Parts: sequence; C-alpha cells; structure tokens
Amino acid sequence: MDKQKERNELLSFLLKVISGLNIYAVISGNNEIKQATDYTESDLKQGLRDNELLEKGYAIYNTAKNLIAELADYGIADADIEAIKTNADEFAEAMGIKGAANAESKQTTSTFKDLFIQADDILYSKLDKLASVLKMVNEQFYNGFKNARQIIDR
Repeated sequence: MDKQKERNELLSFLLKVISGLNIYAVISGNNEIKQATDYTESDLKQGLRDNELLEKGYAIYNTAKNLIAELADYGIADADIEAIKTNADEFAEAMGIKGAANAESKQTTSTFKDLFIQADDILYSKLDKLASVLKMVNEQFYNGFKNARQIIDR
C-alpha cells in the first residue's frame, strides 16, 4: 500500500466532513465541535504527523457519526462519514498495524474520558440537585440515592 496515497484519500474526505461539522457547529452554537473542527486544509496536510492525522480522522468520524441527520443539511452524507473510517483504516494499515491500534486506542481512551466527564457533570449538576428536591417528598429514596453515590474503596 502507498502510504501517501492513503493519507491523501483520508484527507479529502476528512476536509469535506470537517467543513460540514464546522458549519453545523457555528450555526447551532456548539463551541466544542467548532473548536474540534477549526482546521484549515494546510493545518491538516502539513501540520499533523501521520499518527495525529489518524487520531483526528477517528475523532471526526466518531463525532460525525452521531450527527448524521444534522449533517445531511450541510451536504454531508453517511457515505462521506463512512469513507473517513474506511480510509483511516487503510491509512493505518499502510502505516503498519501497530500505528492503527495505537491511534484507535488513544481515541477510545480520549472518548471514554470525555464520556466520564459528561456523566459526572450530569450526576453532580442535575441528578444530585433533583434528588435534593425529592428529599422532602420521599426521604427513603433520597437516603438510598445518597448511599448508592458513596464510593466504597475495598
């Protein structure tokens, strides 16, 4: 496999989907996605090493996959999103299997960290406050909730 050819194919689909994601983010006011997609063509082509481009490819794929319906309004089809995954896998293979596993592993770890942060935010900012409101109505539920929230280190 020709690594440069695979890199260029990944870049072409990545640029298209990043543009659609960025427009979506600006219009919807989603600053997190806006920052994650604030890349120019030269940033991607010259500013990222192979493993960084691969990680960015998997990250953009995961983000876009969750927004398929919304991205259709901006000319991004499911096939464009799937092409990122396909081309990222092929680029990873051209780089060597170790590179692919490492990039995908880093992306998965990063995704889990983000999900745990979101879960903690929901727990602390919403569920704890909701449970406090329910304390007056159902103290038994509140006590059970608080007991379940305690971490037992064994």
